[in-house]
Amino acid sequence: MSASLIDKAGELRSGSALDGNALRTYLATIRPEWDNELIIKQFPGGHSNLTFLIEVADNEIVLRHPPRGIKIKSGHDMGREYRVISHLHPVFPKVPEPYFFCEDDSVIGVPFYGMERVKGIIMRKQMPEGMPKDEKTIQQVVETFIETLVQLHQVDYSTAGLADLGRPEGYIERQVNGWTKRYRAVQTDDVKEIEQLISWLQSNIIPESTHSLIHNDYKFDNIIYSAEDYSQILALLDWEMSTLGDPLMDLGTSLALWVRPQDADDVTKMTMIPPTISSAFTRGELVEMYLQRSGGKEGDFVFYFAVSLFKMAIVIQQLYYRYKIGKSDDKRLAYFGDSARLLCGLALQSIAKKRLDDLF
Repeated sequence: MSASLIDKAGELRSGSALDGNALRTYLATIRPEWDNELIIKQFPGGHSNLTFLIEVADNEIVLRHPPRGIKIKSGHDMGREYRVISHLHPVFPKVPEPYFFCEDDSVIGVPFYGMERVKGIIMRKQMPEGMPKDEKTIQQVVETFIETLVQLHQVDYSTAGLADLGRPEGYIERQVNGWTKRYRAVQTDDVKEIEQLISWLQSNIIPESTHSLIHNDYKFDNIIYSAEDYSQILALLDWEMSTLGDPLMDLGTSLALWVRPQDADDVTKMTMIPPTISSAFTRGELVEMYLQRSGGKEGDFVFYFAVSLFKMAIVIQQLYYRYKIGKSDDKRLAYFGDSARLLCGLALQSIAKKRLDDLF
């Protein structure tokens, strides 16, 4: 394994320190060998739930906890996320082994859970330095990306004990209406692109293709690839938004994140995946790859693309709202209102042209 490619934890970010003594006392109740000196590091990313590496007695534990000072919602519910991976690990091995869940706030101030540390490559906005960028490697990476999504959607969630994770029937309609309500709660301006997209989505809700377990945030920085074989995914991470619903909504999320060099300049600035990868395959080719491997039928992928862009826009608008009302002084957020508009504009282009690519 090429050690230089392995995703690494580093120094703790400001405001992220953990109470090492309290954590050590707790860990000793789980396994006696964990009653030892702790080395605590933090993984990059983690703007939602925070992720740490705990090194203790030649063992490595990945610890996750929600941001402090928030009311726990489904997206930050450590107990729910731990339950999902605990049920999934035996039937879907691309989930790290769960170790423990602690809901006692007195330990580190918030609920948290621990799981196996899986060593491999995590691709964020760029491929790791030293990773090959040739056509064969990119092909392997993308094919495995889609194949693993198909495998996830084929998991029997009832057998896994997750039949009560959500209400799959009516999922799409609830998503459209729910995210519209979220937007109204954080609306700051009259944005015609957002209003036009809301109107179109509410008038064009489509029948669900089928129901499955969905990840709901399937992207490269939530995936660990093997550093030895780029056609192998070792683990999927960040299950906090997983639920039961239409699997094509999961694919839609990936399509919305698949920013292409051919998109408008202002849109390409928001890319969250390596351009080396997104430039090699169109969104339409991803859909074809998914349908070939899943045995699915053609669907209205413009709708799935548009609703996923809408959801992304509202998440960005929520951050912009905090800045606008003075709850955040992060100057980067000053431009997020325009980013939300641009994403909805991209969705409207797709709707008008009835395609996923070559929109500008």
